[in-house]
Amino acid sequence: MKTVIHSLLVLLLIPLFNPIKVETSLNQLIQFAHEHQYQIESGQLIIKEAFSTTEQDHIEKQLIELGFEKSNHRFDRELAPDLIETVTIIDTQDQREITVNYQLTGNISLWSEDKDYANRTNRLIATIYTSKRHDYACIKLSIHDMMLSGYFFENIKKEWNYQEIDRIEEPDLTVMSGYSPKFKQKIPYKNQLMNLQISVRTGINQEKQVMIGTPILMTEY
Repeated sequence: MKTVIHSLLVLLLIPLFNPIKVETSLNQLIQFAHEHQYQIESGQLIIKEAFSTTEQDHIEKQLIELGFEKSNHRFDRELAPDLIETVTIIDTQDQREITVNYQLTGNISLWSEDKDYANRTNRLIATIYTSKRHDYACIKLSIHDMMLSGYFFENIKKEWNYQEIDRIEEPDLTVMSGYSPKFKQKIPYKNQLMNLQISVRTGINQEKQVMIGTPILMTEY
């Protein structure tokens, strides 16, 4: 009996000692911010994938087992008071398919620093989604140091081989659209491919509020 209990405990603890690795666009953005000591204020990760309607019951069962609470076709899980995960199952025009949308919002800095939070998200992605998934990410940075601010675009161009396609200039706001081979997702834009958008807003005392989105900015700048 003791042997059986011990074996069960080992099986339960395996996920804690063997974190699941899942690479997303959000991980890439966070890594860039950390390497250059940019303060992350908030962020967002969205994942979308189409599945057969025959898989819906199984997907919903898996979400419940992962700790999500169901309300109609929406499933919510609170990792922390300011860190929320939401999965929405959407019927498509093709009645043979559903779209499963995942969204992580809130204190992304906390999520990146806490291995348990990140591992729970990675387990969800590995359980529900496949290599056919599409992911979208966005982070908001606050840059107080003028020297860091000056090197920001140089770092973007150097590390991501960023090529600018379009730019919008306003008195206190600049929005740039471009392409980087470092990111998988891409969308057509002005007869070219785009997968990176950056907005920079200059505030009080020349503080920079920067948003980076791939393939696009998903929130207002």
